[in-house]
Amino acid sequence: MVLVQSSSGLGRVLRRRSGRPFAIWAAIVLALAASVDIAAAATGSPAVEAPTTFYANDFEESAGPEWSENSIAITPAGNRRFLGTFSNATVSLVLTGLPVHNQLTISMDLLVIGTWQGNAGPDTWQFGVTGGPTLMHTTFNTIAVADGRQAYPDAYPGGVHLPHSGAAEIGTLGYAYGDVYNLRVAFPHTGSTVAFNFSAGGHDPATHLWGIDSVAVQVDAPDADSDGIPNATDNCPSIANPDQSDGDGDGVGDACDNCPNDFNPAQTASNGTGSGDLCSAGTVSGFSLATVRLKADPSGKPNGTLVIHGLLDPTAMGGGATLADTLRGGFSIAVAGAGLPRAELLRFPSCNTISRCAGSGREVVAFRKRSGNLFSMTITARGRSLAQPLSPAAVTVTLSTTGLDQAARVSNCSVRGGNAQTVSCRP
Repeated sequence: MVLVQSSSGLGRVLRRRSGRPFAIWAAIVLALAASVDIAAAATGSPAVEAPTTFYANDFEESAGPEWSENSIAITPAGNRRFLGTFSNATVSLVLTGLPVHNQLTISMDLLVIGTWQGNAGPDTWQFGVTGGPTLMHTTFNTIAVADGRQAYPDAYPGGVHLPHSGAAEIGTLGYAYGDVYNLRVAFPHTGSTVAFNFSAGGHDPATHLWGIDSVAVQVDAPDADSDGIPNATDNCPSIANPDQSDGDGDGVGDACDNCPNDFNPAQTASNGTGSGDLCSAGTVSGFSLATVRLKADPSGKPNGTLVIHGLLDPTAMGGGATLADTLRGGFSIAVAGAGLPRAELLRFPSCNTISRCAGSGREVVAFRKRSGNLFSMTITARGRSLAQPLSPAAVTVTLSTTGLDQAARVSNCSVRGGNAQTVSCRP
């Protein structure tokens, strides 16, 4: 059986399902993963991500193409299936498509079979990474002969320990001599591919055999601020914020948001104060509003409508000399106020025309050239989940492009319709 992590976090793809021993093993792995999500749901906080199992194989059926050798052996006692047996061979495991990480941890059961004599041989076994470190080089002793010592759990040369030292199982496999060692090694690694090599050398193939079972490789994601949230999903990767609080919903955690009360995902700060331009007095904006209208569906269904009329002057916005330059790469609109519990976010991921383009949902924007560098902008968004009742509170609309946040406010608002169904605002 092979367990491989999918691209959806704790989700996994299971293939080659078989065997009751694996069923128990897999159930434990998946239950632990589920417990993280359950705990997060109970507390309302995002799950603190632990090292994730990227690959696991207990060889209940086959080794898979990732292994250079695919022979499967069965122990005389317990009918345990494992990869082996080998003597002087080098066996490789190659894994590709690793997610972003800064450390790998490999664990396995090593089966040492036959009359291994430890330091007296020396009867060595080792494994490491191609182009990287040797992770283990040691000796094992399954019988008390010669000096009766082995290096494990230390490296060879150097370690001097009694036979079977550190073994998880002694004489349980049904062979005349045979021990099982649970090995686990963590090491720094950042590449998308890793190749492990397992080998022994100079042994009598009739009396010195080995095999491996229950191999697992975990990835540890980078976490620069040590708050338990990997950089890739941390909304504030440079400052510890395990609660991931984001009051204005702009995707930037409150702990490092330069305008924590205003939606400004670009975090533009050009005034030298450290505060974002969006919430700093005296910031010049090339974006203004004419009218904003919000209409909620009285049935509570997501059939609300947003209509925004505004003016843009790209030369004053600082994003480019032309409107096309300013909006190249797409933009987003956030609407806050009017009693909305959170900002309504409209995304236009691709807007390479200055006439009309569609958003990622049921929103459309149209531009029209006015005098000089001025353009009118009309946005219509349908199918919105606007909560009732709406209120005549001022409305702030933030336009965000790559590296640029511009906001405008309308405060002259009125409500009409039963249960405050519609809000209309002007400057």
